[in-house]
Amino acid sequence: ALAMIVLGCLAAPLSAQQRQAPSTLVWDSTYEAVSALPDAIVTDQDDAIQVFLQATVEIYFFTKPHHPAYPAIVRRQIVENAGTVEIHTEIWNSDNDAAVKNLQRHFLLEDAEIERQLNQIDE
Repeated sequence: ALAMIVLGCLAAPLSAQQRQAPSTLVWDSTYEAVSALPDAIVTDQDDAIQVFLQATVEIYFFTKPHHPAYPAIVRRQIVENAGTVEIHTEIWNSDNDAAVKNLQRHFLLEDAEIERQLNQIDE
């Protein structure tokens, strides 16, 4: 049940820690590795390809070439910390700083809402 709630909550596109900008080669190789995992559920969306890993409750978003932040890769993970559910989000991105900042804002707001909903379930 939690996995279905998570999948529903995380079905939107990315967030906070930034890493070095990847090339399209990094995008391709990361997508191939993650989507090939046995528990991967791949969903094609308008601006991104979403890969949900059931075993680790992680979700990756791979922006498509027409997305302003392409070749951004976003990784979200649900973590329990001292009885509280937290969403950890990382973004690897292209050199388009404005697009990445918009993406970060979107994910930070969404992360806060998902955390609120998941922590209400535990109460």
